[in-house]
Amino acid sequence: MVYLYQMAVFGGGFGVIALLLCFVWKLSRGKTIFITLLAIYIGALLAFTFFHGTLQERACNLIPFVSLFRSKTKSRYLLQMMVNIAMFTPFGVMLEISGADVKKSVLTGFILSLGIEVFQFILMRGVCDIDDLIMNTIGTLIGLFLTTVIKRLRKRTG
Repeated sequence: MVYLYQMAVFGGGFGVIALLLCFVWKLSRGKTIFITLLAIYIGALLAFTFFHGTLQERACNLIPFVSLFRSKTKSRYLLQMMVNIAMFTPFGVMLEISGADVKKSVLTGFILSLGIEVFQFILMRGVCDIDDLIMNTIGTLIGLFLTTVIKRLRKRTG
């Protein structure tokens, strides 16, 4: 429950800063809303990934899906994989809405995820895990795909 509070505080803080910067830069209403929502999302994502859990020894898993095969509770590991996908799906949606190129969007999702994993390793917050990187990138792809499908369906119906 504490991490929800942290996500709200960080997300809100990032959002306020973004909103103030948008006013200073005199951006349009649409850009201001988009940038503020993106900042709230990024702030909440960083709070969740860095403040969830306790300090631990540095750990890094560079072998894809080895944790799944070693895990005694496969359902917990699969849930964790789904959470990683779900965390980055909104990012893919936002990138697609912004009109970014698909390749650049996937690369951006990958780089954001890689940055989080590297900083988790450096700050000893969580485990630097290749599986998280893969699932986060898949989440970005799913967000891009869903938004593209919805856009195409709207064009056909409206």
